[in-house]
Amino acid sequence: MSMTNDEIDALFAKMEAQGPLLTMENMDEIEAAWHSQRRGRRAALALLTKPWAQLCQQVIEDRDFAVTVAQVKMVADEAEMYKGLAELMKTASTWALMALASRDDMVEVIAEAKAAA
Repeated sequence: MSMTNDEIDALFAKMEAQGPLLTMENMDEIEAAWHSQRRGRRAALALLTKPWAQLCQQVIEDRDFAVTVAQVKMVADEAEMYKGLAELMKTASTWALMALASRDDMVEVIAEAKAAA
């Protein structure tokens, strides 16, 4: 779907009027939540490295392990945070692309960034 020049101009005008979506405090809170759940994320992924039957047997036989698995489940249930973070990253990508589109050398700037990554 292509946009007319008027639609592009209207989109840029809307973007230029847009204030920040996050405060620095919001950013720090998001980062802190992300870092604080590192062990839980890793444990949730580690859980998936065992065959389910083996995992289930360990849960049946070892109450402490079962409690740990319950804690991992609670972390995994917080996946909505990751969906929200993914949405924020998509928005950041869109904002960056829109800003880069203002440059005549956008393609070269992106190529330079990719080469440096």
